[in-house]
Amino acid sequence: SERLRERFAPVRTAMLYRPPRGGSPVMRFWRLMDEVEERFDEETFETLLEPFAQSPRVLVGDELASSVVIMPSEAEAFGSRLAAPLLGPDGPYGIVLLASKLSGGEYSAPEAIYVDRLVRFLSGGIQNRLHYESMITDGKTGLFTHDYFMRRLEGESARLLRRPGRAGLIMIDIDHFKRFNDTWGHQAGDAALIRVASAVRGAVRSEDIVARFGGEEFCVLAVDLGQMQEEALMALAERIREAVKSEPIPWNGRELSVTVSVGCSWLDPARGRGPERGMELADRALYTSKETGRNRCTLAGYGLLSRASLTRE
Repeated sequence: SERLRERFAPVRTAMLYRPPRGGSPVMRFWRLMDEVEERFDEETFETLLEPFAQSPRVLVGDELASSVVIMPSEAEAFGSRLAAPLLGPDGPYGIVLLASKLSGGEYSAPEAIYVDRLVRFLSGGIQNRLHYESMITDGKTGLFTHDYFMRRLEGESARLLRRPGRAGLIMIDIDHFKRFNDTWGHQAGDAALIRVASAVRGAVRSEDIVARFGGEEFCVLAVDLGQMQEEALMALAERIREAVKSEPIPWNGRELSVTVSVGCSWLDPARGRGPERGMELADRALYTSKETGRNRCTLAGYGLLSRASLTRE
């Protein structure tokens, strides 16, 4: 009820949890009801989570302070007054933190019970979501899988038949990746895959679908392009190529780098470019980029000839 929210609402709230395949913890923060951009150090997260390994229950006020051997300064500044664990099959994997109440005073025992029940319900929903995400994402790069990409590609093609338009297909392959692995080792190769994935994801729009297609190959489905001209699709491809080229790969005190070759095509089912044909043409364009020198982009246009951009060293 409104009265309950007025009495019970925390000034600040944080939800922190580990993703299922490792990596940096997910951290979300709110001031009253508005989400804000904040983040704790990962060591702070681990310190706050540690007490719940032995006693996975809600901790309030002084009990929370005494359960953490040394309260991190970030958590003190946050004003943590209640902490509840997010519990999964293997134990606690995250934590919900509440700062002081807007109305003042400590959280009562009934309020702590209410939070505990709410967080247990929330924990199940997060677990289901994380399980689904682990099924559709690549464990190494965090990008979508080949199978998920193809499902989204089919769905986008069906949508474009109902509402005429077109989308862009961009295939990306790391140049001389075997040589890179042979020179620096497979762990360095894994680091390169992760950095390339990050660069590609950072170069495209939030609504675009980015997948690891297999090995050192990636693919982008650039959605909702409407009647965008070929130059715009090539500009996106060039942005990806430049982003990868500029992305440093820290390795054993060195900064390594890689380049990529890129092939582009349109997904335009109304003009005979459905998923299969669109992917075939993007793959051909990628092959052209490889054959004509690598570190370049090629577009399979609507005419008989493809267009290739100049290599920019």
